[in-house]
Amino acid sequence: TRIEGFTFSDCSKLTSINIPEGVESIGKYAFSGCSELTTISIPGGVTNIEDSVFRGCSKLSSISIPEGVESIGYAAFSGCSGLASITIPSSVTSIGEYAFNGCSGLSSISIPEGVESIEYAAFSSCSGLTSITIPPSVMYIGEEVFNGCNDVTIYGKAGSYAEAYADEKGIKFSIDKSFSQPAEKKALSDNNVTLSQTSYTYDGQPKKPSVTVKDGSIILTENKDYTITYQNNV
Repeated sequence: TRIEGFTFSDCSKLTSINIPEGVESIGKYAFSGCSELTTISIPGGVTNIEDSVFRGCSKLSSISIPEGVESIGYAAFSGCSGLASITIPSSVTSIGEYAFNGCSGLSSISIPEGVESIEYAAFSSCSGLTSITIPPSVMYIGEEVFNGCNDVTIYGKAGSYAEAYADEKGIKFSIDKSFSQPAEKKALSDNNVTLSQTSYTYDGQPKKPSVTVKDGSIILTENKDYTITYQNNV
């Protein structure tokens, strides 16, 4: 299901909207110019925030982008001057050109690990922005990204691309020590391990039962949270 481009564009009396579950895409300029819009709920099935979707929604004060969204398009939130907080999920890999241009109400932003590129002028004219945390996963930051952000400090890992960019552009940089801390390791005995099958009839073929590992009620992800090797399984 899709909300087509320009569907609610310039609906100047629209104050709030709840997009239902099942909507997977929102077209370009769908809510642009909705100058009285203050709240909006984006469902988890949406995978991309397209170009200029919320452009000019100057009274939008906060928004949480759901996990699963992979990119934030050109000027998606440009001119949202009332936006005071934004939550970007770890599923996002790219922040588009002018994505948050003119969001003067933003003072602090944390870019999650997983974002790889921040495109041209993405945060330009965010005059209230004083701090932005950029993870080591970011390997490209475009020109003019912080143009007009006169008091911003970039926080990041020592030796990262973000530090090199800050140095090149004359932007203040501060080391965020949280990036230097290794992930906490837990003993396997601290988790609940379940095998899909625990006994077999010998037939000369290797056996590889599927493995489920839980940390409390949370199912962990293979090759991210743990790895599996098989030995003497013939």
